[in-house]
Amino acid sequence: MVTGSSGFVGRHLVKKLKELNHEVLELDKTLGHDLTDHKCLSTFNTADAVIHLAARVFVPESYSNPRTFYYDNFVTTLNSLEFARKNKAKFIYQSSYVYGIPSYLPIDEAHPLAAINPYARTKLICEELTRGYAQDFGMKIIILRPFNIYGPGQDESFLIPKIISGIKSGKLELMDPNPKRDFVFIDDAVEALVKCLSYQGAFSIFNVGSGESYSVKEIVDVVKEISGHDSEIVYSNQSRINEVNDVVCDFSRIHEEMAWQPVVNLENGLFRTIH
Repeated sequence: MVTGSSGFVGRHLVKKLKELNHEVLELDKTLGHDLTDHKCLSTFNTADAVIHLAARVFVPESYSNPRTFYYDNFVTTLNSLEFARKNKAKFIYQSSYVYGIPSYLPIDEAHPLAAINPYARTKLICEELTRGYAQDFGMKIIILRPFNIYGPGQDESFLIPKIISGIKSGKLELMDPNPKRDFVFIDDAVEALVKCLSYQGAFSIFNVGSGESYSVKEIVDVVKEISGHDSEIVYSNQSRINEVNDVVCDFSRIHEEMAWQPVVNLENGLFRTIH
């Protein structure tokens, strides 16, 4: 079962799972499934594994509509966990970057947790919920903490598709050119989720990232070079609330435990996304 199957990551994951001949149960609000209502899961018989992707994810909206973010992200996770518990299914939870302003780089899973926006707080709350289900009911649960996923089909409200669209249109307006992020291509992120299906460990948490960071301006420059468009770039030089200046992922744990590592570098990933 894949919840949020019609979302950005969900679409790519479902395609990959079907290529691998898995039988996939697709669950998404666009397909008429309201995962905040536990009864919607009663129409599904069973599953060997639940990959829970369904969530509200756009950070600015978490400030303007916090109640909906907290309610939807928590209740959908609770209902999905209950389905997995009753069906003795493995549970794979897609969390997020939950480390706040880094104390050190690169960031490993032992780094102190520090949510700095309502969206990240919902993820930490749900992580604790999954931990409780693992401890209380002996469920096999894996939490993935992807850093910044990008790739074809991502909504233009996110940074990289916004940059690509703006450069193609001839004018791009951005805020601060300096913050750096660790970007991981969608195919690599999907591969991490797929590897979780065969992982035999108990409750486990893994970072998923590239191990490199790039600034907003560096992304803009690479996109301009690949696309061949010489667009007007305007920076307001404004910083977002609780801005993080640099983020680098330490993915050594998932590499050691599951032999996962990113294979698509930024230039190749941007080329595939643009074209």
